[in-house]
Amino acid sequence: MDPRVDTMHTMSIAQLVHPGRPNYACGGVGIYMQGRPIDQFVSNAHRIGIQEEAIKRIFTTSSFNLGRLTKYGEDWYSLFNTLGQCHHLYIHRFHSIDTSVEFYSAITGLETSPAQLLKQGEQIWNLHRLLNTRLGFSRKDDEPPQAWVEPLKIGFVELSLMDYYRAKTISRDDVQEMLDEYYDERGWDKKSGVPTSETLSRLGLDGLSV
Repeated sequence: MDPRVDTMHTMSIAQLVHPGRPNYACGGVGIYMQGRPIDQFVSNAHRIGIQEEAIKRIFTTSSFNLGRLTKYGEDWYSLFNTLGQCHHLYIHRFHSIDTSVEFYSAITGLETSPAQLLKQGEQIWNLHRLLNTRLGFSRKDDEPPQAWVEPLKIGFVELSLMDYYRAKTISRDDVQEMLDEYYDERGWDKKSGVPTSETLSRLGLDGLSV
């Protein structure tokens, strides 16, 4: 997805930080049409289990923090993969973290909680990152392509990289700041993009540091 056409949103950041080939789907948070109001984002954040303290970091009355919100879209996506559920937008937007907990407990007979399930999704994303780090990948591989910050001409129309609400043009420095915020929300080192020892310990992944 070219964000100059589709604006800069969570699925744009997801393409940069995905552990394999660029994949926008993992950044989906249930809001796919452009220009949706903030209250719809907040409502959806509750649906997928984002905790209240994170919601306060991510949202204002008129905007949202792109890098921080992307992290939770990815965790939600990982959870769907773990449970073998389809993440297609016409399906997953009708599920919630609460229904996922009910399905999990009904099928396995094991009691769990929203926080525990989402932690599994977060563990997966950190394991992806550790594997790539051991293969030599780092923050340099999350850099936006130069084409994103160059005008795109389609016929008589010229498109630039803009924020979700098309209120301002996004520069390369802006994207770097979004990556900083994404790493911070994930608990990864901002310079290298590697999960910190504190993050790995919190996720029960001690001993797996690079």
